[in-house]
Amino acid sequence: MMSEGVVNSDFGKLKKAFIEAVVLLAFTKSRKKRWRNILRNMDLVGDFKSFLQFILQERRGRVLYLELSDAHGEIAPGYIKYFQDLGCSVDVVMDSSVARENPLYCIDGVRFFSTNPVLAPLLLRAIRKSDYQIIFVGTNELYQYKRRFFCDVYRSFCEEHPSKMLIVEHDLKNIEKSFYLASLYKNRRLVVIRNFSDDPLLSEVNPHFFGCFESDARSTEDMTTFVVAGGLGLERRNPALLVEGVRYLLGKGIDDFRVVVVGSGRPDGFPDDVAAKVLWMGRLDYPKLYETVRSSSFFLPLLDPDMQEHHKYRTSVSSGSIQLIYGCLIIPVISRVFAVAYGFSEETCVVYDGNEIGMAMERAIKLSDDERRALTACLEDLKGNVVKKSSSCVRAFL
Repeated sequence: MMSEGVVNSDFGKLKKAFIEAVVLLAFTKSRKKRWRNILRNMDLVGDFKSFLQFILQERRGRVLYLELSDAHGEIAPGYIKYFQDLGCSVDVVMDSSVARENPLYCIDGVRFFSTNPVLAPLLLRAIRKSDYQIIFVGTNELYQYKRRFFCDVYRSFCEEHPSKMLIVEHDLKNIEKSFYLASLYKNRRLVVIRNFSDDPLLSEVNPHFFGCFESDARSTEDMTTFVVAGGLGLERRNPALLVEGVRYLLGKGIDDFRVVVVGSGRPDGFPDDVAAKVLWMGRLDYPKLYETVRSSSFFLPLLDPDMQEHHKYRTSVSSGSIQLIYGCLIIPVISRVFAVAYGFSEETCVVYDGNEIGMAMERAIKLSDDERRALTACLEDLKGNVVKKSSSCVRAFL
């Protein structure tokens, strides 16, 4: 009898051969590499089986959660839980490349269906004929493998049933650029994670449920761990702040700490003296990401008010760091400019002005157990208010 490992190995070889044959026969030279990567990331058999299950199912949930982009898996459990807590049954359709990272590990009671860029247009046709009361779209812009696919089909689908659609817009600046987004906006069918301007026509629903866990603050007897999640790309965070903070601590003779970076490896040119204090975790699936953040002492968003690329994170785009701070109840060390933008204060986080991140990290390390517990308790209260406000918005949709 063949072992499971042998069967999987043989299937992997067969899949690779099939993909190479399809790419060789169906695509021009300029498109071969791109489609080879796309097909390798698809669960071809699983997605087709899931497609058949979807079109053949006799009973459907009240709400369909739809995520066809290869991103934003982290927001899915939070949005789904809001509907479930209000008594709604939820079906989920999600791109298989996102599903592979297991974002729904903390959610029970949903019927799940995976898809891919090849099957998604067919799936949208089936959804058109369904009787869902609400179709909740997790990403307005359709992103797939750093390119866009079947955008016309996707856009027309979103425009067809405005009374059923709820769409998450991740950048408020896109609203004025799109006629159909403007229409949803006027009818209060547009959802945002952070309503920076308190616009009464926008529905702020903040998704940050990553499972249940103990919220007790860590003991000061443990080594202090600062965590950075999402890599060190300049468009989202400034690694120079990390370098400055670590060097400040080392210069003060403070060595009993470490920094954990999730989402990327060591950037080119990153200084050796700072890298010695960093644990590079690389990309993790969602359960391991949340476990890593929860086990850390403090969160470093590394948002820089002096960087033009970061201005959007206090005016139009909600930083994913904020979701992790709420969901994992981890105290952030954050610039005052961004703390104010997200409703934080010195009662919920360690705030710094200008380039004083090193001093803020030192203050964080020296917090007593009681001080950490007080900050965590206030952060939990703030999170509770966010949940209450978000749930009220969802209730208004039903």
